[in-house]
Amino acid sequence: MNKVTFRFGKPGTFCSAESFPDRRCLIARRLVTFMTDINLLGRTLGPFEIISELGRGGMAVVYKARQADLDRIVALKILPPELSLDKSYLARFLQEARSAAALEHPHIMPIYAVGAAEGVNYIAMKFIAGQTLKDIVQDRGALPIADAAIML
Repeated sequence: MNKVTFRFGKPGTFCSAESFPDRRCLIARRLVTFMTDINLLGRTLGPFEIISELGRGGMAVVYKARQADLDRIVALKILPPELSLDKSYLARFLQEARSAAALEHPHIMPIYAVGAAEGVNYIAMKFIAGQTLKDIVQDRGALPIADAAIML
């Protein structure tokens, strides 16, 4: 039995070949292919010049970009175009931006813009240079409670 792992609500959910006609599985199969193929390096989306890739997740790719009109560096979260066709994914993506924009806290990245260009939906947010928590744990191993508390 041929299975493809994808995230639809729960990490590690399986989509079997037999359930391919299921809309969620069809989207998941396209996501697995598309998320590995998406590469916007060197392209421009609206006012954003893509500089480098920062990371990939189950729903989006995050790039370091330069916002030309304001001459600043941002983190640009991109929803793959194929997922934009599914209204529930697009609604979830936009709700994420609205929720984060409604909050002001030192540990929550400010949202600068939400939009679409060339069929690609994006969220532009403050870019913060540094290591990811994943990188820190891989380098140092499990963190002492005091170090972890500082990061929270």
